[in-house]
Amino acid sequence: MARTQSKGNYLEFGKYVTTETPIALTIAGSDSSSGAGLQADLKTFTAAEVYGLTVATAVVAENPLEVRLIEPVSTVVLEAQLDLLFACYPIASVKTGMLPNAEQITVITKHLETWKSSHPNGNLVVDPIIQSSTGSPLIKPGALTCLVDQLLPMADLITPNIPEAKTLLGAETTDPEKLGSDLAARFDAAALLKGGHGSSNTTASDLLITEDGITCYETNRIPGGHRLHGTGCTLSAAITAYLAQGNALEDAVAHGKAYITNAISHAFHWGPDLAALGRPR
Repeated sequence: MARTQSKGNYLEFGKYVTTETPIALTIAGSDSSSGAGLQADLKTFTAAEVYGLTVATAVVAENPLEVRLIEPVSTVVLEAQLDLLFACYPIASVKTGMLPNAEQITVITKHLETWKSSHPNGNLVVDPIIQSSTGSPLIKPGALTCLVDQLLPMADLITPNIPEAKTLLGAETTDPEKLGSDLAARFDAAALLKGGHGSSNTTASDLLITEDGITCYETNRIPGGHRLHGTGCTLSAAITAYLAQGNALEDAVAHGKAYITNAISHAFHWGPDLAALGRPR
Protein backbone atom coordinates (compact mmCIF):
# COMPACT_ATOMS: atom_id res chain seq x y z
CA MET A 1 0.00 0.00 0.00
CA ALA A 2 1.29 3.44 -0.88
CA ARG A 3 2.12 5.62 2.08
CA THR A 4 1.63 9.37 2.20
CA GLN A 5 3.64 11.72 4.37
CA SER A 6 1.98 14.54 6.25
CA LYS A 7 3.59 17.91 5.72
CA GLY A 8 2.63 19.15 9.18
CA ASN A 9 2.72 22.77 10.28
CA TYR A 10 6.00 24.20 9.09
CA LEU A 11 7.58 27.44 10.13
CA GLU A 12 7.43 30.47 7.87
CA PHE A 13 11.01 30.06 6.71
CA GLY A 14 10.09 26.67 5.25
CA LYS A 15 12.25 24.37 7.34
CA TYR A 16 10.83 21.02 8.35
CA VAL A 17 10.33 21.72 12.02
CA THR A 18 6.85 21.98 13.49
CA THR A 19 6.00 24.97 15.59
CA GLU A 20 4.90 22.61 18.38
CA THR A 21 8.33 21.01 18.70
CA PRO A 22 10.54 22.63 21.37
CA ILE A 23 14.15 23.02 20.29
CA ALA A 24 17.18 22.96 22.59
CA LEU A 25 20.83 23.50 21.70
CA THR A 26 23.89 22.08 23.42
CA ILE A 27 27.32 23.65 22.90
CA ALA A 28 29.80 21.11 24.22
CA GLY A 29 32.52 18.58 23.50
CA SER A 30 32.08 15.28 21.70
CA ASP A 31 32.65 12.24 23.95
CA SER A 32 33.69 9.15 22.00
CA SER A 33 32.21 6.89 24.69
CA SER A 34 28.85 8.71 24.47
CA GLY A 35 28.57 8.92 28.25
CA ALA A 36 28.97 12.69 28.48
CA GLY A 37 29.13 15.76 26.24
CA LEU A 38 27.11 16.19 23.07
CA GLN A 39 26.12 12.55 22.88
CA ALA A 40 24.70 12.42 26.39
CA ASP A 41 22.92 15.74 25.87
CA LEU A 42 21.35 14.64 22.60
CA LYS A 43 20.13 11.36 24.10
CA THR A 44 18.61 13.31 26.98
CA PHE A 45 16.90 15.83 24.70
CA THR A 46 15.38 13.00 22.69
CA ALA A 47 14.13 11.16 25.79
CA ALA A 48 12.52 14.40 26.98
CA GLU A 49 10.80 14.82 23.59
CA VAL A 50 12.73 17.93 22.64
CA TYR A 51 14.47 18.34 19.29
CA GLY A 52 18.18 18.65 19.98
CA LEU A 53 20.80 20.68 18.12
CA THR A 54 24.54 20.34 18.73
CA VAL A 55 27.57 22.58 18.34
CA ALA A 56 30.85 20.75 18.88
CA THR A 57 33.60 22.59 20.74
CA ALA A 58 36.08 19.70 20.83
CA VAL A 59 36.60 16.09 19.90
CA VAL A 60 37.49 14.11 23.01
CA ALA A 61 38.95 10.61 22.88
CA GLU A 62 37.79 9.11 26.15
CA ASN A 63 36.08 6.29 27.93
CA PRO A 64 34.76 6.19 31.50
CA LEU A 65 38.26 5.43 32.79
CA GLU A 66 40.49 7.77 30.80
CA VAL A 67 40.62 10.99 28.79
CA ARG A 68 43.35 10.36 26.24
CA LEU A 69 43.16 13.31 23.86
CA ILE A 70 41.29 16.61 23.47
CA GLU A 71 41.24 18.39 20.12
CA PRO A 72 39.40 21.73 20.23
CA VAL A 73 37.67 22.76 17.03
CA SER A 74 38.82 26.00 15.41
CA THR A 75 36.87 29.18 15.98
CA VAL A 76 36.07 29.16 12.24
CA VAL A 77 34.37 25.76 12.56
CA LEU A 78 32.69 26.81 15.80
CA GLU A 79 31.31 30.03 14.32
CA ALA A 80 30.01 28.27 11.21
CA GLN A 81 27.98 25.87 13.36
CA LEU A 82 26.57 28.68 15.50
CA ASP A 83 25.74 30.90 12.51
CA LEU A 84 23.77 28.18 10.74
CA LEU A 85 21.78 27.00 13.72
CA PHE A 86 20.84 30.36 15.21
CA ALA A 87 19.82 31.66 11.76
CA CYS A 88 17.60 28.68 11.01
CA TYR A 89 15.96 27.33 14.16
CA PRO A 90 13.65 28.87 16.79
CA ILE A 91 15.82 27.76 19.71
CA ALA A 92 14.01 27.86 23.04
CA SER A 93 16.90 27.03 25.37
CA VAL A 94 20.66 26.59 25.24
CA LYS A 95 23.14 24.79 27.47
CA THR A 96 26.90 25.03 27.39
CA GLY A 97 29.25 22.31 28.55
CA MET A 98 32.92 21.85 27.78
CA LEU A 99 34.46 25.10 26.48
CA PRO A 100 38.19 24.45 26.22
CA ASN A 101 39.63 27.91 25.49
CA ALA A 102 39.03 31.65 25.77
CA GLU A 103 38.74 32.22 22.01
CA GLN A 104 35.79 29.84 21.85
CA ILE A 105 34.06 31.42 24.83
CA THR A 106 34.31 34.87 23.22
CA VAL A 107 32.74 33.61 19.97
CA ILE A 108 29.98 31.73 21.82
CA THR A 109 29.19 34.71 24.03
CA LYS A 110 28.76 36.97 21.00
CA HIS A 111 26.22 34.61 19.45
CA LEU A 112 24.36 34.08 22.70
CA GLU A 113 24.06 37.84 23.25
CA THR A 114 22.41 38.17 19.84
CA TRP A 115 20.11 35.22 20.54
CA LYS A 116 19.09 36.52 23.97
CA SER A 117 18.33 39.98 22.58
CA SER A 118 15.80 38.51 20.14
CA HIS A 119 14.57 35.72 22.47
CA PRO A 120 14.01 37.40 25.85
CA ASN A 121 12.24 34.29 27.17
CA GLY A 122 15.03 31.95 26.11
CA ASN A 123 16.94 30.19 28.87
CA LEU A 124 20.72 29.78 29.03
CA VAL A 125 22.03 27.00 31.25
CA VAL A 126 25.79 27.07 31.87
CA ASP A 127 27.37 23.85 33.14
CA PRO A 128 30.87 25.12 34.03
CA ILE A 129 32.89 22.01 33.23
CA ILE A 130 36.43 22.35 34.53
CA GLN A 131 37.68 18.77 34.75
CA SER A 132 36.48 15.28 33.90
CA SER A 133 35.26 12.77 36.48
CA THR A 134 38.67 11.09 36.13
CA GLY A 135 40.44 14.35 37.05
CA SER A 136 41.64 15.44 33.59
CA PRO A 137 41.50 19.23 32.99
CA LEU A 138 38.96 20.16 30.32
CA ILE A 139 39.49 23.93 30.14
CA LYS A 140 42.66 25.98 29.82
CA PRO A 141 43.50 28.11 32.88
CA GLY A 142 43.22 31.36 30.93
CA ALA A 143 39.73 30.44 29.76
CA LEU A 144 38.38 30.38 33.30
CA THR A 145 38.67 34.16 33.51
CA CYS A 146 36.81 34.48 30.22
CA LEU A 147 34.11 32.11 31.45
CA VAL A 148 33.65 34.12 34.65
CA ASP A 149 33.77 37.57 33.01
CA GLN A 150 31.86 36.94 29.79
CA LEU A 151 29.61 33.89 29.84
CA LEU A 152 28.45 33.34 33.42
CA PRO A 153 26.93 36.85 33.75
CA MET A 154 24.62 35.93 30.85
CA ALA A 155 23.38 32.69 32.40
CA ASP A 156 19.88 32.10 33.67
CA LEU A 157 21.04 28.99 35.54
CA ILE A 158 24.54 27.85 36.56
CA THR A 159 24.98 24.16 37.47
CA PRO A 160 28.36 23.52 39.14
CA ASN A 161 29.36 20.80 41.55
CA ILE A 162 31.09 21.80 44.78
CA PRO A 163 34.69 21.75 43.41
CA GLU A 164 33.63 23.76 40.35
CA ALA A 165 31.83 26.33 42.49
CA LYS A 166 34.91 26.73 44.70
CA THR A 167 37.08 27.30 41.63
CA LEU A 168 34.72 29.84 40.10
CA LEU A 169 34.50 31.82 43.32
CA GLY A 170 38.08 31.31 44.51
CA ALA A 171 36.52 30.11 47.76
CA GLU A 172 37.78 27.75 50.44
CA THR A 173 34.46 26.86 52.00
CA THR A 174 32.71 23.62 51.07
CA ASP A 175 29.39 24.65 52.59
CA PRO A 176 26.87 24.06 49.76
CA GLU A 177 24.39 26.72 50.82
CA LYS A 178 27.03 29.44 51.03
CA LEU A 179 28.66 28.42 47.75
CA GLY A 180 25.35 28.40 45.94
CA SER A 181 24.22 31.68 47.43
CA ASP A 182 27.52 33.39 46.63
CA LEU A 183 27.36 32.14 43.03
CA ALA A 184 23.81 33.36 42.56
CA ALA A 185 24.68 36.77 44.01
CA ARG A 186 27.89 37.21 42.03
CA PHE A 187 26.42 36.38 38.64
CA ASP A 188 22.82 37.51 39.22
CA ALA A 189 21.57 34.10 38.14
CA ALA A 190 19.94 31.06 39.62
CA ALA A 191 22.48 28.50 40.81
CA LEU A 192 22.01 24.76 41.17
CA LEU A 193 24.76 23.37 43.36
CA LYS A 194 24.95 19.66 42.61
CA GLY A 195 25.33 17.33 45.56
CA GLY A 196 27.39 14.51 44.13
CA HIS A 197 30.48 15.73 46.00
CA GLY A 198 28.58 16.33 49.23
CA SER A 199 29.64 14.87 52.56
CA SER A 200 26.70 12.49 53.05
CA ASN A 201 27.26 8.84 52.16
CA THR A 202 23.54 8.10 51.97
CA THR A 203 21.89 11.04 50.21
CA ALA A 204 22.65 13.42 47.34
CA SER A 205 21.20 16.89 47.85
CA ASP A 206 21.10 19.45 45.06
CA LEU A 207 20.42 23.04 46.15
CA LEU A 208 18.66 25.49 43.85
CA ILE A 209 19.23 29.11 44.86
CA THR A 210 17.01 31.77 43.28
CA GLU A 211 15.82 35.21 44.28
CA ASP A 212 12.87 33.46 45.94
CA GLY A 213 15.05 31.36 48.26
CA ILE A 214 16.59 27.89 48.42
CA THR A 215 14.99 24.64 47.29
CA CYS A 216 16.56 21.28 48.18
CA TYR A 217 16.19 18.27 45.88
CA GLU A 218 17.29 15.21 47.83
CA THR A 219 17.52 11.58 46.76
CA ASN A 220 19.16 8.49 48.20
CA ARG A 221 22.59 7.70 46.79
CA ILE A 222 22.49 4.77 44.37
CA PRO A 223 25.17 2.10 44.75
CA GLY A 224 27.71 2.34 41.92
CA GLY A 225 26.59 5.81 40.88
CA HIS A 226 30.02 7.26 41.60
CA ARG A 227 31.46 5.12 38.79
CA LEU A 228 29.35 6.82 36.13
CA HIS A 229 30.58 9.78 34.13
CA GLY A 230 28.37 12.32 32.41
CA THR A 231 25.89 12.69 35.26
CA GLY A 232 26.38 16.46 35.39
CA CYS A 233 26.04 16.82 31.61
CA THR A 234 22.88 14.74 31.63
CA LEU A 235 21.30 16.64 34.51
CA SER A 236 21.93 20.04 32.94
CA ALA A 237 20.69 18.75 29.56
CA ALA A 238 17.49 17.45 31.14
CA ILE A 239 16.86 20.79 32.84
CA THR A 240 17.52 22.58 29.53
CA ALA A 241 15.02 20.32 27.78
CA TYR A 242 12.31 20.86 30.38
CA LEU A 243 12.88 24.62 30.24
CA ALA A 244 12.46 24.46 26.46
CA GLN A 245 9.08 22.82 27.06
CA GLY A 246 7.99 25.87 29.05
CA ASN A 247 8.37 24.55 32.59
CA ALA A 248 9.13 26.95 35.42
CA LEU A 249 12.71 26.70 36.69
CA GLU A 250 11.86 24.89 39.93
CA ASP A 251 9.78 22.32 38.04
CA ALA A 252 12.43 21.88 35.33
CA VAL A 253 15.04 21.16 38.00
CA ALA A 254 12.70 18.70 39.75
CA HIS A 255 12.08 16.87 36.47
CA GLY A 256 15.80 16.92 35.69
CA LYS A 257 16.68 15.50 39.10
CA ALA A 258 14.13 12.70 38.62
CA TYR A 259 15.54 12.00 35.15
CA ILE A 260 19.16 11.64 36.24
CA THR A 261 18.21 9.57 39.29
CA ASN A 262 16.29 7.20 37.02
CA ALA A 263 19.19 7.05 34.55
CA ILE A 264 21.62 6.12 37.35
CA SER A 265 19.19 3.50 38.63
CA HIS A 266 19.09 1.84 35.20
CA ALA A 267 22.80 2.12 34.40
CA PHE A 268 24.55 -0.33 32.11
CA HIS A 269 27.33 -2.41 33.67
CA TRP A 270 29.95 -4.42 31.80
CA GLY A 271 32.01 -5.72 34.66
CA PRO A 272 33.40 -4.13 37.83
CA ASP A 273 34.96 -1.03 36.24
CA LEU A 274 32.96 -0.21 33.11
CA ALA A 275 29.52 1.35 33.34
CA ALA A 276 27.34 4.00 31.70
CA LEU A 277 24.13 5.85 32.40
CA GLY A 278 21.03 3.99 31.33
CA ARG A 279 17.82 5.15 29.74
CA PRO A 280 15.13 6.08 32.26
CA ARG A 281 12.06 3.81 32.30
